[in-house]
Amino acid sequence: MTEDCSDPGTHEIDLVSMIIKENPGHKKTELYRIMASQESISYVDFSQVLCYLLKNHRIAKDSDDNYCWIFNQKLTQKYLSRPELLVK
Repeated sequence: MTEDCSDPGTHEIDLVSMIIKENPGHKKTELYRIMASQESISYVDFSQVLCYLLKNHRIAKDSDDNYCWIFNQKLTQKYLSRPELLVK
């Protein structure tokens, strides 16, 4: 990924995350249209959130540029609680 991602606000991250969770398998422009019909967010801010979520392994993009949610909070917490898996 070559985009320069600035850290977006928590509110924007939550909004975009919700849209992707509820509408997996859509392209960036399709997701933005869905998002813009519900919330006021600029395309630049939306793009920064997508970049941030990709960089932090919360979403994935396939070869056709469709996005989906991949982050699993419960599984992450399970593995983070195992001391033998901690990096020393």
